Amino acid sequence: MTGSNFAFVGIMSEIFNISHQSYIEGFSKYPVSSNLLLFQSGPLAPLSLIVLGIVLLRTRSVQSSIAILVMLGGITFLLGLIFRTPWVAHITDALPIVLLAILGLRILTGKRIS
Repeated sequence: MTGSNFAFVGIMSEIFNISHQSYIEGFSKYPVSSNLLLFQSGPLAPLSLIVLGIVLLRTRSVQSSIAILVMLGGITFLLGLIFRTPWVAHITDALPIVLLAILGLRILTGKRIS
């Protein structure tokens, strides 16, 4: 949710030509809610992928290789945020999407997952 909120701020500030300083001043009027919605909950997205991978591995709901790759997707996502290199960010964004798409397609087609 944080990523979408953060992107929403960026898109709306561009569409309505709102300067960075202006929306920062607007956020300062509501420090708790803006921090919770935009910044503090940010690490939850990659951590949730790691937890999902652990749960999938423990329950043996999917092949262990897929569960491990989902966990690695969460870890690499964190690394992409730390290094902030564009090509690393593209890879770390694509990895979880591809893995979860494969998992979703297997579920939709009724193929055995585990």
